[in-house]
Amino acid sequence: MNDYPENHIEEEFNELVDDWRESSKFVENKHSIDDVKIFCHKQSEKGNDRFFILAVKEIAIKIVEDSIESLKREGFFMENYYKYHIFEDGEDKTKRVEARLETALFSI
Repeated sequence: MNDYPENHIEEEFNELVDDWRESSKFVENKHSIDDVKIFCHKQSEKGNDRFFILAVKEIAIKIVEDSIESLKREGFFMENYYKYHIFEDGEDKTKRVEARLETALFSI
């Protein structure tokens, strides 16, 4: 890192944060399954190879899980060449879930 000017590193970091914000949806209890599905379709239309859906509350986690199931039934993953991975952490009140969607070509 000593070879890079500090402002260049800061610009790169800010660009990564902006990309992450645009490719992540924080699902709250007020969101619907349709809200999540619309987000996924928009990410696909943008050609985004990887995006995230995150939730921390029980109702929001259920919305994420139901959204993934609905997209699966509709053929979204197969038609758009996406794979999905759901990661859960914590228990009861501290439970969190992350759904990572990525194109089959992008995943390792």
